Amino acid sequence: QKLNLAFVANLFNMYPAMDDAGEFEIIEETREEKIHDYLDDLDEVFGKEGREERAMRNWMNSLGATPRVKYIYEDLKDGLAIIQLFDKIQNGCVNWKQVN
Repeated sequence: QKLNLAFVANLFNMYPAMDDAGEFEIIEETREEKIHDYLDDLDEVFGKEGREERAMRNWMNSLGATPRVKYIYEDLKDGLAIIQLFDKIQNGCVNWKQVN
């Protein structure tokens, strides 16, 4: 707490002519609203990806799929990541000479 006070005092000493912020409204969000906003932000980042899709993508990446799976439906179209995962789970089950 004293460190914060010292920081604020130093800030006011270094910048004494700060503009007046004017009137502003303090908006208090409930915990549920904050969680809802956070989940909405995650949906925007991951493209409305569901919990199961996110869990599957994280599991695939934890096994070492290359290239890393970022967009589950797009990155699994060619099947290469799925074949890699089969080979990681049961070593030697894929004949890589036959994979295009």
